[in-house]
Amino acid sequence: MPETPRVLAVQNAANGGPGRFGEWLDAGLPAAVPAIENHIDAITALPPGAVWLAETGRCPYQAFRLGERAWGVQFHPEVGPERIRQWDVEHTRRRGLDLDELYAAAVAGDALSRAAWGEAASRFAALVREGRP
Repeated sequence: MPETPRVLAVQNAANGGPGRFGEWLDAGLPAAVPAIENHIDAITALPPGAVWLAETGRCPYQAFRLGERAWGVQFHPEVGPERIRQWDVEHTRRRGLDLDELYAAAVAGDALSRAAWGEAASRFAALVREGRP
């Protein structure tokens, strides 16, 4: 399912199974965290054995875990509002979106987004440094 640039709230997967986004990397993330996405391709099925962790209304597989030490995300936790100003205005407009509105939404969620994704990144780095499962 092709995606267009968005500022969205990544939330717990609806599967009700063992994978909850708040447990992603044991980061204690809230149930929904703002994130920016800008992609054409989308994950349409998870690999066998993957645990579905997060979704949005437009893209169900926003995050997953495979095994105990591999995570995948569809959105961009590393991107802040400033990046939106670099997006192609016409490309975005053709998809019915307004860059100023996207930027305002990203700014509004920036404090929560930076705190949550920064903590997740720190915990991921700690897992790598410690070499623990």
